[in-house]
Amino acid sequence: YFHLHIIGKFLTAFGMIVLFYACAQIVNPNGGAKDVKPPHAIKYIPDSAKTNFSAKNIVIVFNEYIQLNDLQKQLVISPPMSVQPEVKAKGKTLFIELKDSLKKNTTYTFNFGDAIRDFTEGNALENFQYVFSTGSYIDSLTLIGTVKNAFDLKTEKGILVMLYDTFDDSVPCKKLPSYFAKTNAGGAYKINNIRPGAYKAFALKDANA
Repeated sequence: YFHLHIIGKFLTAFGMIVLFYACAQIVNPNGGAKDVKPPHAIKYIPDSAKTNFSAKNIVIVFNEYIQLNDLQKQLVISPPMSVQPEVKAKGKTLFIELKDSLKKNTTYTFNFGDAIRDFTEGNALENFQYVFSTGSYIDSLTLIGTVKNAFDLKTEKGILVMLYDTFDDSVPCKKLPSYFAKTNAGGAYKINNIRPGAYKAFALKDANA
């Protein structure tokens, strides 16, 4: 009995040491494969590509939690608005509150660049757009091109390409463009949802916003 009692105490102590050691191990959780997919929209209020649009608030719901990255530089609204809308992300939802009055019979395009990203891994949703028209149809013309520096033929990211429906040379100093876009790293630009008509194009490097 004496020997069994001693052995029992020893085994109990040993078991406690093993238990403590096991509890002290740090093991990385097995969460499955890394998320590499960007978020995608599953609901629009009002619907995207809506005509006769008159709302002041837009709600876009995504399939996962989102965050906004560098929104001020990424968001391009064409035609531009004198008063920028308030845009914020909360949970899985993007909220847009329009602060400016809208032009009649005009198609508006909100291009978010890569500003919308998932919350966990930061996967960017590239060139996400929301489009609506205050008229009875969506304008559908597109202008695509590339901007190069005339001196060295190099391209540059972030050059503004602006379309005006008036043609005097000083018009960029007097009013906002009818449509505009920014070039990508390869100097390419794309302006969507343009109304049929004649326009004058300007390319501008904006150094001070």
